[in-house]
Amino acid sequence: MHLLNAAYPTRVAQLQIVGSLLALGVAGTAAIAVRVMAGSGTIDHFDALTSLDHALLGVFVVLPLWLGIATVVVPLQIGTNRLAFPKLSAVALWIYVGGLVTVIEGYTHSPAPSGGRTVFSVVPLPGSLAKATNTTGADLAVLGMLLGALATVLMAVNLVSTIGSRRTHGLTMGRLPYFSWSVLVGGIGVAIASPVFIGGLFLVWVDQHFGGS
Repeated sequence: MHLLNAAYPTRVAQLQIVGSLLALGVAGTAAIAVRVMAGSGTIDHFDALTSLDHALLGVFVVLPLWLGIATVVVPLQIGTNRLAFPKLSAVALWIYVGGLVTVIEGYTHSPAPSGGRTVFSVVPLPGSLAKATNTTGADLAVLGMLLGALATVLMAVNLVSTIGSRRTHGLTMGRLPYFSWSVLVGGIGVAIASPVFIGGLFLVWVDQHFGGS
């Protein structure tokens, strides 16, 4: 696959969408398992599965799926056949896949992150992982979510730069289609907010290893 081929952004975007849908499938399976456990009164792995469900939905499904769709639509709307940084799109995709695999791997370790619905802090329930000597599962989850957030930032920055620099002649910002405007504003918001999220993940890692709160 040649990185400067006109179809390249679409191909990368298609892979991004497929990856997001696969993450949605894993999250959905975890959610179904949680509902089955709730109905049967079983509590084994309940918090870990709830945590996995919310981790994948929050970091690897919603924004990446939207950005994948935007990577297909935005170039068509602004009249270009490539993104501002073509190779960056592929790099972001590989980082995304690495983060997704790392998070899922983290939940296969025991003890697994068991923060339940507070998964964005990856903080376990009191008395569980916080006092455990083996934090491999939590470390992998933190690393994977960090990679997912980094990939999201790169995708957003690439789209914002594309809208800013690759518009066809005569397409002013005032004539920009509404969807591209939403991508522009949303991408800037993602680029601003994600470093805060990444900083929070670093603090969680410090808490896990140095007894913070």
